[in-house]
Amino acid sequence: MPPRFTRPAARPALRPSPRPGRRRPPGGTAAPHPERTSAVDPTRLRQVAELVELVTGTAAGDVRPEHRFVDDLRVDSLSMIEVLEGCERRLGVRVPDAVTRELVHVGDLVDFLAHQERRTPGS
Repeated sequence: MPPRFTRPAARPALRPSPRPGRRRPPGGTAAPHPERTSAVDPTRLRQVAELVELVTGTAAGDVRPEHRFVDDLRVDSLSMIEVLEGCERRLGVRVPDAVTRELVHVGDLVDFLAHQERRTPGS
């Protein structure tokens, strides 16, 4: 008498599919920001990179101004709040909600911090 139940064929492991419209450039490098031609402040970049490392685990040395928070560094909305709270605690700069929506690249946050520093000298 044959067995009543047979094992189903092994299925291939599922891999998450990329979100439509949000593909990473080949080689894992970020597409350059079209307006990012000027140099960013290396001190501020290091500070932001250290915050990103604390929140996401991405090595600070791998964080570049042209990286996108969501697509390249895998920063979700909660992680972004943690990065911005770190800016407030460690750097003493509060990032308003209206500006938060415009922060796409790491360089955007670095530029904002540098602009705030120029507006309030001596901090």
